[in-house]
Amino acid sequence: MNKRNQAYLYLVFASAIWGIALPLIKKGYEQTTPMQFLFFRYLFAVLVSLPILIILWPKIKIKAKHIPELIGIGLLANFISHILMYIGLDKTSTVETSLLGSLTPILIVLGGAFFLREKITKNEKIGIIIVFLGSLLVVLEPLFLNGQGLSFDHTLGNTMILANCFTWGGAMLWMKKVAHKYHPLGITLISFIPTTVAYLITLLIMDPKLVNLDIFSQPIALSAALFQGILGSVLALFLYQYAQREVEASEATLFHYLVPLFSIPLAIIWLHEMPSTLFIIGGLIIIIGIVIAEKRWKGKSH
Repeated sequence: MNKRNQAYLYLVFASAIWGIALPLIKKGYEQTTPMQFLFFRYLFAVLVSLPILIILWPKIKIKAKHIPELIGIGLLANFISHILMYIGLDKTSTVETSLLGSLTPILIVLGGAFFLREKITKNEKIGIIIVFLGSLLVVLEPLFLNGQGLSFDHTLGNTMILANCFTWGGAMLWMKKVAHKYHPLGITLISFIPTTVAYLITLLIMDPKLVNLDIFSQPIALSAALFQGILGSVLALFLYQYAQREVEASEATLFHYLVPLFSIPLAIIWLHEMPSTLFIIGGLIIIIGIVIAEKRWKGKSH
């Protein structure tokens, strides 16, 4: 297997890890809260990544003046963005979270055009408009189906997931802008520490009693935190960063669209989440928009 195909395989594995995590985390909410999950997720990530960080430190070469910028990127990506995503997941379904999350690459393209002066093609413009319309239908779906047990709180969850796409996309653009200055793994591994501290402070402000070890007696919640902390934050990140050495960053981003292929079937089978007709229509509109926006890759392969 050549290095490029190996990179594709790593990207598929990373997408599978992130896709499997969503229904597992949703199930874990039966035993813990989103904020407690996030704190322990990043605590486990720090414990695993700290030895890696120490080993790589001579290669990372981070100067003291760079620390504030790395903390800023980390807090936007791992704190603000993930609060929106995981509290949103608590209010909505895994299926909707997964589908709306697939909008992130499109938003990165749009943000790149506005903030980094990157060229945006006609297909991308058309695709983004179509994706926006489909997303609007998915986000507002609970209001249309209020009589079927859905609610404004459900719509709020969808809105938070959509907001997460913007904040995560913003963090990725910020990271892209400064990536040439830092070791790729260093940017993320260093950010785990202030992120964990931020979640600890938040829990203490919310209620000091939330900072406890109860999660260790809750097998599903503990499994979710360990899975996403070790596999989702460290292993999948390593696979993604390694793959980016062999394929273009924008091409690697396309593999994000595979996440729903892993999470939605598990959500239907394991969590018994059945998508509504409106959701399916909105999802199809989003898929059509994505295909149109990413059509440029077909032309590049010939």
